[in-house]
Amino acid sequence: MEPRSFSWRQRTLDVRLVRAARTDWGLTPLSSSGELLDERPVVPRVERIKTAIYVDRAEKPTSVIEVGNKKPPSS
Repeated sequence: MEPRSFSWRQRTLDVRLVRAARTDWGLTPLSSSGELLDERPVVPRVERIKTAIYVDRAEKPTSVIEVGNKKPPSS
């Protein structure tokens, strides 16, 4: 079958990599023959995003949204 006839989920490969907190990461998938398939440079990863919304110059935020790892980094 033509790969383009499948949904994107049927055409992708999901891989989970275990990474320690506060570590840089990159990715270089190779084919079985050693051909480079793709490359993602080594970069620091985003571990936490925190957003605060202030209304009309208020001292305290009206809403705070925090996404990600809230635990302190492991030693």
